[in-house]
Amino acid sequence: MLKKILIPSVIFLATSTIANAAAPYVGLKAGYSNTTYALTNPFSVSTFFNANGAIGGAFLGYGGSIGQWVYLGIETFITTGTLITSTKQTGFGTFNTISSRYSYGLDINPGLNLNSFMTLFFKFGIIKTRFNLTQSPATPPAQGSDTSTVFSNRLGLGLQASINKKVSARLEYIHINYRSFASLGNRIRPRSDQVLLGLAYNFV
Repeated sequence: MLKKILIPSVIFLATSTIANAAAPYVGLKAGYSNTTYALTNPFSVSTFFNANGAIGGAFLGYGGSIGQWVYLGIETFITTGTLITSTKQTGFGTFNTISSRYSYGLDINPGLNLNSFMTLFFKFGIIKTRFNLTQSPATPPAQGSDTSTVFSNRLGLGLQASINKKVSARLEYIHINYRSFASLGNRIRPRSDQVLLGLAYNFV
């Protein structure tokens, strides 16, 4: 479904003659992330983890207005930040810690121009995130550390305001509902919520 939206959007932005001030842009962002994990061990016992803290990143995109009211953009991004859960006992003699370190992906940002300097936009994107599970069981072999790169869709909402012709500020909320993945004999299901502030430089 996302490919059906993404490909026409890229073609339209690249070739449209009615886009108003469509241009590339680059920016930085920083904010707060909260990720929860449901870990189910090999005996079907579930334990819930939580990690929160600061994240930061960068984005590169291309976007512009279509007529007076409609906005459409597409951007790639990367975010980093070491978010580590507390260590919990997940079974008899078994202890686990989960962390995430970086993500990258692609967003489509359709929106509505509220006035001449402020835009409300939605985010429909894809993301890959690197997770790490550290496990210390009573007996091997399922002990040690395991890394998994997990793919997901993500949804968000944002507000962007022009400071001047070249610089704009934005506020975003993003929700990510990851698919579950296997690690060291466990099934792990992460969910993440993020609030980010960003500054973009427009090459107009």
